[in-house]
Formats: sequence, structure tokens, C-alpha cells
Amino acid sequence: MENKTKSVSVVICTYNGEKYLKEQLDSIFNQTYPIAEVIAQDDESSDKTLEILNDYAQKHPEMKVFVNKDHALGLNSNFFNAFRKCTGDYIAISDQDDIWELDKIENQMRDIGDNFLSTGISYNFASDDSYCFNDNRTPNYHLMHLLFSGFTGHTILMKRSFFELLPEFHEIYKWSCYDIILAIAAAAFEKLTFIDKVLVRHRKHKDAQTACDYSKNQPTIVNAARIFAWSLRHYWQVKPFAMGKLNSRLTFLEYLNAGTKSSDDAIEFLKAETSDGICNYLKLTRLCFKHRKVLFWTAGDSTVKKIRALLFPIMQMDYFKGYIEKK
Repeated sequence: MENKTKSVSVVICTYNGEKYLKEQLDSIFNQTYPIAEVIAQDDESSDKTLEILNDYAQKHPEMKVFVNKDHALGLNSNFFNAFRKCTGDYIAISDQDDIWELDKIENQMRDIGDNFLSTGISYNFASDDSYCFNDNRTPNYHLMHLLFSGFTGHTILMKRSFFELLPEFHEIYKWSCYDIILAIAAAAFEKLTFIDKVLVRHRKHKDAQTACDYSKNQPTIVNAARIFAWSLRHYWQVKPFAMGKLNSRLTFLEYLNAGTKSSDDAIEFLKAETSDGICNYLKLTRLCFKHRKVLFWTAGDSTVKKIRALLFPIMQMDYFKGYIEKK
């Protein structure tokens, strides 16, 4: 294995995770690829999470436990702060309630090569009666799609030198989760690789349930009509939030200055997105149609996709409907 001498740090950020934490820690310490260090950072848990972490640290000297004593940092700040504590050549990201396949890191270290970031399949399972679904479609990790998508952060293995390319402070950190930020950056440099095998068993449970009717995401005429109707009805309500989020991604890509075709196309696209006027709207429509094969989840070039591309300047508001749901 080309990277067999490279060291790997694992970051696990915890908060009230006592119920499933031991299973995840066991799957980390039993990896077939040696783990150089585990950075565990707790965000003021009130249960026995910290007791469990300290118990494992006594058994495994490569584990270092940190506690945010003054105040809880929150998701993004907690992870980014923990990344900066890592000393390994590579950083792997772990959730507190998943279970890693025992050859996860070995497979990713074999796969990553010259890329900045490696990801793979996260298989959802339920340990209670929580809703659970696995999407068998091949993921689309093109930068254009990631501008409007989420990312399975708990599968990430990245080069520490890649993380060090990112700014310490940027407005995107207020608008987007750490995992999509990392994915956007790696895709901008065209250095994101995907392993088509299960790397993580992602636990769905009542305390972290993210149920979703995935049938509504399928590329059908009925779904396209439903999305268009909702987006048209809520367009002006959602647009200020959408533009703030997309503008933060535009300035982030400009900061990275990756110089790749993917990055240049995305910057042109986002400039049209975040500019007013009928000319920019028409330009955006043209760009949506031009990039339709990478903008959406599914491969191919169906009639539905062409229609959706032409209507995407309006239909995209569906991606930001969480803004309304939180209000």
C-alpha cells in the first residue's frame, strides 16, 4: 500500500453520546490500518460521555480527550477546532453513534492517492423503530451538484495539508456544515474520490432522526411539478436566505482560487445566481441548461431533466425549504 507509512488521526466530536459511543470507539481502535491518534472533543455533555472517553483514553494512549469547558462550541467550531489539534498526515472524521467497517481506513488510504478527500457509502441502519432508508443511486459529487447538496461527513478521510489550505475564518462557516464545506473545497480542486463500498454503518435513532420521504426526490414529472409549484409559491420568502448561502459559497471558491474547470464553472454560475436583473436570470437559465448533466443527482439526459434545468432558477428554492421549516 502506497500510504502504509502515513499516519492517520481520527476526530470524534461528542455530545451526550453515551448510549452508542462504545461501539463506535471499538470500531475505530480495531481498524486494520493503524490509528496514530484519536482526538475526542466533547461539547459539554451532561451524561456519561466524558467518563467513557476518559476510560478509553486510559486503555489507549493514542487517544487524547478535550473538553470545551467554558462554553459549547457548536457543530462547525467543534470539528474545526479538533482538526487543528491533529498531527497525522491524514484526518478521518467520526460521528459518535456510528460503526465503522473494520477496513474503512485501509480502503481509503489505498484509494485516496493524490486526492485531497476520500468518501464512500454510508449504510443506514436503525437500532430502534426510527425511519431508515438507503438510496442505491450512485452519488453525484461534482462541484456543481454539491452547491445544492449535502454530504456524508462521517465517511471523510482527508489530507491534513488540504485542511490547512482553508481559511481560519470565512462567512461560509456560518451558512454551511463542516462536511459540505470540505466537499466543496475538494471538488473545486477536482480532488475528491469515492469508494463504491460500505465504509460506515450510520445509525438512525430517535435522538438523531432525519426521516425523509425519498420518493419525492425521484426525477419524475409529478415531482418536478410539485417542486416547481412549491418554489414559485415561496420564492420571495426563501430567496434572501438562498442568496446569502450561495454568496458565501461564491466568495469561498474565489478565496480558494483552485483554477480548475469545475471551480471556474461554479464561480460563473454563482455570480449569475447572486446577481439581480433579467439579463442575469436569463444567463443563469442558460447555465443551468448547459450544466444539467452534473447539476442534478441522477445521470443521463432525460426530458424531465431538461425541463427541470430550464426551470431551475425557480425550482432551486426547494433546496432551501429548511429555512422556512426552522422559522
